[in-house]
Amino acid sequence: TFTHAEFETSFESDFEPWGTVEAGDELPYVPDHQLYLGLGMEAGPWALRMAANHVGEMRTEAGSGAIPAGSGTDAFTVWNASGEYRLGMGGVLFVGVQNLTDETYVVARRPAGARPGLPRTLLAGVRFSR
Repeated sequence: TFTHAEFETSFESDFEPWGTVEAGDELPYVPDHQLYLGLGMEAGPWALRMAANHVGEMRTEAGSGAIPAGSGTDAFTVWNASGEYRLGMGGVLFVGVQNLTDETYVVARRPAGARPGLPRTLLAGVRFSR
């Protein structure tokens, strides 16, 4: 997606991320670019999936022009992989890895400073359904 979100009027706000807004300032926490790609394959009881999620940098305070250092988030691309094996009788074994490359990135700056994205995370288990 491509999103260009900006304020149409100037105003003063008590909401900290907005503050003093000038017409044409960009909204905080709205990235210009987001992209998700996924690919999967199923064969018999097996299923494998790979996905990539890209989010562009975004400002954390209303403003225009270049994002000042320390008042924006990082652009990032995260790769995820997962697999499943259907056991029958409603059971599924699964395993997944989020942030396969262990990329380090800032996703927010509120509350109380920079917030990191999810580090490489392994999930595994058994799922049952009727």
